[in-house]
Amino acid sequence: TGVQTCALPIWLRATVGIDAATNGRGSVRFRIGDGVKTLWDSQDMTYYTPPKEIDLDVSDAILLMLWVDDTGDGTKDDIANWAGLRLELK
Repeated sequence: TGVQTCALPIWLRATVGIDAATNGRGSVRFRIGDGVKTLWDSQDMTYYTPPKEIDLDVSDAILLMLWVDDTGDGTKDDIANWAGLRLELK
């Protein structure tokens, strides 16, 4: 009949940031979407931005898309890390 979502609460958890190998360079923007809309957006991050924790309820999502964008200054040294990425039932 229709597409059904999970009845259980599902959380996406991770830590995102710029890799230390960039030595002070690099800038990116992390995003998570469901194929229709953006569910989470880190805003622009540089080497000096502290890592950001993601704790996101994705129970209603049928599809999850994770991507990293350049912030408009070129892709040189844009080494992005998704650390500890996992889905958890709550």
